[in-house]
Amino acid sequence: QTKAHKAKAIANWITGEMAHLMKQSDTGFEDIKIDPSTLSNLVTMVHEGVLGTPQARIVFEEMFHSGKTPEEIVEEKDLSQISDLDAVLPTIDLVLLENQQAVSDYQQGKESSIRFLVGQVMRLTAGRANPSVVIELLENRLKK
Repeated sequence: QTKAHKAKAIANWITGEMAHLMKQSDTGFEDIKIDPSTLSNLVTMVHEGVLGTPQARIVFEEMFHSGKTPEEIVEEKDLSQISDLDAVLPTIDLVLLENQQAVSDYQQGKESSIRFLVGQVMRLTAGRANPSVVIELLENRLKK
């Protein structure tokens, strides 16, 4: 991640999530509990795939209210993204077993049905599965 990309990501968090939370809680800049280095750490965690965007929003809101580091919050709330193939495979197999119509649609050329299957995996993992890993594993399973 280049410095320019990281700076843009940080700016997006400030102008998006932080502005929203400040308005919602009627907080001024002097009361913000997030320091620049912890925000930078959060952006790095998203970039490296430790957190998905939905989890990062949860972490950011907790950082905003508590001043804790993203690492502390991720550990406390068990929010890290699941990228381990062995951890995701049982869920993928269950989704394929329970959604035979979508499997059949995909095998008949309806590529969009894989999005439905990805959504089912994400639902069962509470959004914690790494979507890239899920897509790769689903495609491999569906080609068999």
